[in-house]
Amino acid sequence: MNKPLLRVSVDEFLARESPTGRRSILAPFADDVERLVKHGYSLDQVAKWLGQNGVNVTPSAISQFRGRRAQRVDSSARNSGGRRLASLRLDADESRQTQAPEKSQATGTKPEEAAEGLRRATERMRNVEKGIDLSGYKPTD
Repeated sequence: MNKPLLRVSVDEFLARESPTGRRSILAPFADDVERLVKHGYSLDQVAKWLGQNGVNVTPSAISQFRGRRAQRVDSSARNSGGRRLASLRLDADESRQTQAPEKSQATGTKPEEAAEGLRRATERMRNVEKGIDLSGYKPTD
């Protein structure tokens, strides 16, 4: 089926119109917020940094913003047939922020085993970001 002849191209429309959807005041800082969290800064510290840059928000607001953003990335990954990149990313962040006990009471997992699981999850996350799907791959020795 042929596409009908367009009177106004998408490029022309984009040039003439501005989006009317609401955008978070944190959106321009999203990458910087993630970078600070990745480097171990607390949400209180991130809120302080944002305040120093004229954006006064609570740590709770930052947490909610990160959660909504992760859901969109996760939804996008599922819709495109990809893996759950966002949940891998959040799992990795949470694992880095908590100190491992000698042994998990829930699973009996030792810290070394947990670290190996985190390493594998991080590797899977990087592969998903690169568009590499190794889900069916089984290494041979």
